[in-house]
Amino acid sequence: MIDHTFPLLEDIPTNPELSLLRSLEPLAEAPTTPLAPAIPRFYAVYLYTLLLDDEYEEARFLCKRARRGVFEIDSAEDVAPEYAVAWAAAVSARKVLLALWNRDFPLFFTTASTELERLFTAAATPPHESALLQSLISHVREQNYAFVARAFSSISLAEVAQYFGLSDDETKEQLIVRGWSASVDGVLSRAPAKSGGVATIEGVHKDRLEALVALVTHMQS
Repeated sequence: MIDHTFPLLEDIPTNPELSLLRSLEPLAEAPTTPLAPAIPRFYAVYLYTLLLDDEYEEARFLCKRARRGVFEIDSAEDVAPEYAVAWAAAVSARKVLLALWNRDFPLFFTTASTELERLFTAAATPPHESALLQSLISHVREQNYAFVARAFSSISLAEVAQYFGLSDDETKEQLIVRGWSASVDGVLSRAPAKSGGVATIEGVHKDRLEALVALVTHMQS
């Protein structure tokens, strides 16, 4: 007789391999598998793991092919209390995905921070979701630091802060650590590329071209 009971998430590594999650997906989708709290928590973990691997397209298709009821609850009031944490985790994970897909970084950081606060104040904090979400926040920040460094030679503090989900002071501090300088009027400038102490015309053109390519790629991805 086939056991259609979905495993508890506690039996899965905190940072699971995608191959393991993919192998469990058919069981999570099976109509004979009860829609227990482990199912929406599994999808939340699956989404965060895909996003950490920059698999945005697959994450979108995961939401589309997930069984009915996993991502459709808009409020914890729609489910029994014992199910609220699990379903809210899945709903929040989908909101995080949509914010990243739309390159809406202020919304991403707000949604992720709100979800982390909810997880940490829950009666039993789900370790998988909180650990993966914290890693995802750091991952997105590092990607954006690299993007800003490629795409801009100077940028206002108010404009650049939206990429990091940090306060203006924290953003300035992080960029200064990475070699940027800050003016009194709130403009941050990165140190120009050096070529034997002299910036060549070819180097300037290459720098601008790389910045343009980075900006277009960032907007299209």
